[in-house]
Amino acid sequence: MDQEMKEKVQLFITGELEESEHQEVLDWISVNDRNRQYYDGLKAALRAAEYYNSDRDFNMQQVRSRLHTRIELAGEERKTDFRILFRIAASLLLLVTTYIVVDNIREYKAIQTESVIYNTIESPFGSIARVYLPDSTCCVLNAGSTLRYPANFLGSKTREVVLSGEGFFEVRKDKRSEFVVRVGDIEIAALGTTFNVKAYPEESVIEATLVEGLLRIGREDRQEGAVYLRPNEKISIVKEEVAILMEPAKTASKGRIESALPDKIPIREIHVEKRIDPLITTSWKDSEWVIRNKTMDELSVMLERRYNVEIIMSDADVGAFRFSGTLKDETLEQVLFAIRSTAPIDYEINGHRITLTENRTLLRVYKQVMKDTR
Repeated sequence: MDQEMKEKVQLFITGELEESEHQEVLDWISVNDRNRQYYDGLKAALRAAEYYNSDRDFNMQQVRSRLHTRIELAGEERKTDFRILFRIAASLLLLVTTYIVVDNIREYKAIQTESVIYNTIESPFGSIARVYLPDSTCCVLNAGSTLRYPANFLGSKTREVVLSGEGFFEVRKDKRSEFVVRVGDIEIAALGTTFNVKAYPEESVIEATLVEGLLRIGREDRQEGAVYLRPNEKISIVKEEVAILMEPAKTASKGRIESALPDKIPIREIHVEKRIDPLITTSWKDSEWVIRNKTMDELSVMLERRYNVEIIMSDADVGAFRFSGTLKDETLEQVLFAIRSTAPIDYEINGHRITLTENRTLLRVYKQVMKDTR
């Protein structure tokens, strides 16, 4: 592929190519799958860069008109793909706190000869992202999470996505194409399934919770030894220490989040829980967030991601207090006030840093109350 044709394809996508040269580009796209793949990947990158990173106002009617023009030029065969891309873009643009991060053009040119081109979706700390994949599968990404999927997602035998962090999936049924969430070399395969996967690189446990359908969890390309989950079941895969990231993932506001999970994840043990309440695992995405028997150590990690803050415990004993309850879209300060109201803990807010200390005066009363309730 020569440089002149690359430039013509880019100009065609942005609407700046002379009309007399349109047919030349369309003919080139239809020559083979490689040309078509290059066009689809570059189009996705340019469109995302144009509408997510520019300061100009978004004009939905103008985009719709330009896309319809491209559909007519490309012919009936490509109509479905363009409509799906448009629906995804329109849905993402409604999310104020969510954005797509795509490789810039220099990076894209560097990987254009590779067999697979990936799109990356990030959910920064302090936000939750709801996105729709090209097959209409809905994915809700928790704070500090990323999801990667190939540009040629549709039409393949397997619809594979790569997750770092936590995601809730409502998979669109397709008997011809299995849906797979990959974490390192661990595959979580589903057909028409609703489930949650938690796989933060810095945490020692990978979790999958099934709400509806059937899940198969196992090593990549290996059926033997696979574990099957049925509704209301949860699997916990405990990693060896060598597979745990020592430093937490960076917030998206400070840089792109990259998965630090190794390709092959050493596993220490596996646990399967039956007859669990999936709501406790999946409610992080809802307006009512259910918390059950979490220590302050565990809760602080979730609050840091949810509110994009740093929580410091000046007293080691603070982390051992346990909490249960339901949060209904509370602000961070309302959550901290609730914590202080139920445990002998004081808090101090200094910008994005929260310091928790033990209130020794209230501690004696707290211990007495706990003793009386046993």
